[in-house]
Amino acid sequence: MTFDLSKKENLFEEISHSETRFYQVFLCYFDETRGHLPLFTYPLSFKNDEKELKIIKIHSIWFLDTKQEDLQHVDLEFGEKIYLAMKFTGKSWREKARAGLTETTPETYVLILALPQHLAFLGTDLLLSLYIKIKELADQLYILIKKEMCAYKLIKNQKDYTIIEEGKVIEKELYKICKNLVPPIFLETDIFDNLVSANIEKNQKLAYLLYSELTKKKTEKPREFEIAPPSEKSLREKGIFKKPVKITNIGLIDNNQKLRVSVKNLSKDLHDVLIQITQVKAFFETSSWQTEVDTWFAGEELVFNYPISEIEEVGFQLRIKSIKDGALLLSKQIYPKDYLKERPISVLESTKIKDFMDPNPQTISYSANVKEAVKIMNSLQIDYVIVTFDETPIGIVTHRDILRKVINRCILRDNVPPNVIKCKDIMTKPLITVNEDDSIKKAALLIIQNQIKKLPVLKGNALRGIITTNDLINVFLKQKVQVDMQDEKLREIVNIKSLPVKNIMNANVLMMDYYDSCQKLLNTLLRRQVGSTLVQKNNKPVGIITERDILKKFIEEEREPRDLIVGDLMSSPVISITPDTKIYEAIELMIHKGIKYLPVADENNPYMIKGIISNTDIFNIDISKTSDF
Repeated sequence: MTFDLSKKENLFEEISHSETRFYQVFLCYFDETRGHLPLFTYPLSFKNDEKELKIIKIHSIWFLDTKQEDLQHVDLEFGEKIYLAMKFTGKSWREKARAGLTETTPETYVLILALPQHLAFLGTDLLLSLYIKIKELADQLYILIKKEMCAYKLIKNQKDYTIIEEGKVIEKELYKICKNLVPPIFLETDIFDNLVSANIEKNQKLAYLLYSELTKKKTEKPREFEIAPPSEKSLREKGIFKKPVKITNIGLIDNNQKLRVSVKNLSKDLHDVLIQITQVKAFFETSSWQTEVDTWFAGEELVFNYPISEIEEVGFQLRIKSIKDGALLLSKQIYPKDYLKERPISVLESTKIKDFMDPNPQTISYSANVKEAVKIMNSLQIDYVIVTFDETPIGIVTHRDILRKVINRCILRDNVPPNVIKCKDIMTKPLITVNEDDSIKKAALLIIQNQIKKLPVLKGNALRGIITTNDLINVFLKQKVQVDMQDEKLREIVNIKSLPVKNIMNANVLMMDYYDSCQKLLNTLLRRQVGSTLVQKNNKPVGIITERDILKKFIEEEREPRDLIVGDLMSSPVISITPDTKIYEAIELMIHKGIKYLPVADENNPYMIKGIISNTDIFNIDISKTSDF
């Protein structure tokens, strides 16, 4: 595969040098020991121009600590230029040299726009636009400070180089913002003569109003009101403390499948009473039941049994009122989970994730490219890498992400090479994670509910490991099920192990011909949303293709998809089992061979494929047996 990258690789640098010097953008921060330092300039060449930076570095007004709102926006005239500036803060990590500041004290950034004095009116709107977009990156800009510090080191380690690369990604984001917002005006044009007009004053006022609205602050101190409650005597006179109706019992029956509520009439006979029970989930009414009672005798008790599901999430609102005058006789919120009886904790709930996770998860910086990610995956025989920003996990890249977002779209359609595609641009986010002290059951249910195969494991915000479907299969089917055979659910799982694979195999097997095109292969895998296909030649299975095979050829080796056929990608020979193979035997074979798919062939004819099983098929069945723990 051949690509002409000369223009793409140099585009960032070439544009930065050819841009006009009419507008100048500076993004700076204050270092207590070194003064005011530029983190980014536009054009880029200004970052090393000491003459241009002199006013930026020496003038203290940029970092004046004040509570006056008008100094959040500073205009400074120097020489023939005017400097328009706005301040904002962002996340910090570093120790500060000034007394009273800590590592968590936010960094103060100043965004400065410089242009000729007589054209100052052109800068107000532009500065606002830049401010709004750049402030969105406020909590990532500290990486640029880290990058500057790493650059000063004489001896750098791998972590330093990673920080430098991550900083370059932030710089490119800033460059794109400036490139998109700063108009391409050059000094030699005569456009400025036409801009000075009667509309200038009007434009300045509009810009000021817009800025004032965007930066308007609400009062920091809440308004307080003193309310004198009514006396207890007046409440009694109004009958507020008289309870005509009382709940006598709340509980769960029928194996926690029904809510039972008993209500008693403590007063005289009540006529035309409306009783309503509303089911509420996540603040929204989901269903409602009501009945009318013509006569509710004094001292009579009414009992209601209401079916429930999802005990942990559901609540009920019980209301009893008079139909005649609308008087509310009783109102009560009921949460079934509060009435659950204590039950023994199962093995799957008591087993911690940290006991079975892989403690060495593979990570990659979000500034790295897709080709680097594939090399890591293939060298370690894994199908994921966790994407980090300053060592904090922010996303995950899997084989399926690359197959769907890179190969078909970028390589086949747009002809973009994988080494210019960043991991951050294709990663799956937000990242679904678990805590190392969570239970195996929680991990299993998260994987099923979110249709994922991997869960990064955290302690606080720090990455400690990863747990996969294969890890959980080992827990469910090989190891922990032997701990407590008194558990009926675990006995069921053990019985599943002894069943033949024909009970769980997928009979709808995808089969591609040896001479099919790679374009057809990719389109079929994406349309069917599967990760493998068998390959046949002369109506006989001769190999299998997985996502790993595809990425190795197209990403790592950079082979041209249009030059290859399906047969060039397959792995062979095919490892298969028969329909009567026991599930536990299939599991052991998968683990031993390091494979995730097993074709199921006819016992008397190995060329006749009856079905296929995957580790996900096994895992889903066993979770269904344990999901009601």
